[in-house]
Amino acid sequence: MDFTRDSRLRKVTHPTLVIWGAEDKVNRPEGGRMLADAMPNCDLYSVANTGHWVQWERADLFNSLATTFLATRS
Repeated sequence: MDFTRDSRLRKVTHPTLVIWGAEDKVNRPEGGRMLADAMPNCDLYSVANTGHWVQWERADLFNSLATTFLATRS
């Protein structure tokens, strides 16, 4: 399923964080950019040398990005 084609994404106005592994073999790497382009208020972080499970493969970076994102949106 190509969720980046879902027209409802353009209606998501809340700040959104997308963290995407640049070496993802499950979802194509350009999918992160396509997803971010589809949402008007989206921050995208493409993580080098990382596959599909950014939260496991780069847990410290993932946690830092998520914590910072949430702290600046509260």
